[in-house]
Amino acid sequence: MPSLRTSIRLPTDLKECLHTVAVAEYGQRGISRWINDAVAEYFTVDPGLDLVGVGDDIVVKDQIIQIRLTADARERLEQGIALLRRQDPFIKDPLGSLLRAAIRLKLDKADTVSADVQ
Repeated sequence: MPSLRTSIRLPTDLKECLHTVAVAEYGQRGISRWINDAVAEYFTVDPGLDLVGVGDDIVVKDQIIQIRLTADARERLEQGIALLRRQDPFIKDPLGSLLRAAIRLKLDKADTVSADVQ
């Protein structure tokens, strides 16, 4: 399965945090790599996808970023989408919801680590 280029809608504050942390860890061109790593980590932490969509309906997703998903991340996301559709056949934007959940979880872990270091 080849990689996939896609867009994701994010709230402004989430986009800014993502950019800051991803650039610090992987450099200016590492945002897609950071998100692919976030996807891999997400499915080990939340295999039931309980955190997907939490708070999505109350925030304005006014920023769009383009990312490239690896074949591995794409496969995991397709399996996640299938699980989400079994849980809620009417879910809106399951790919975006999954990606936002993975980004939030990895950012939360980064905040925890930086707080522990200080």
